[in-house]
Amino acid sequence: MKYIYDQFFNSILIVLVTLPVITLIISAILSLFIKKRMFILSFIFIVYIILTFTIFNSSFLVWIPVYIIIAYIGTLFGDSIRFFKNK
Repeated sequence: MKYIYDQFFNSILIVLVTLPVITLIISAILSLFIKKRMFILSFIFIVYIILTFTIFNSSFLVWIPVYIIIAYIGTLFGDSIRFFKNK
């Protein structure tokens, strides 16, 4: 029983903490180099669609819009860094 609980907890930890932080960091870094926000959001969307059908199951599709919003916030953060760096 402990193994099932640990596996469930690890899955929730990955979905709620690890992937959002990775998404935020990657989108902020990409926005420093690529100025097209829609390209970055499309890239994140395609990556998560591929991950949905290769690693996760179809219930992960619910989380993709949340990660896109997090990626958008990351691009805004990266754009603000670029703005203040060039100022």
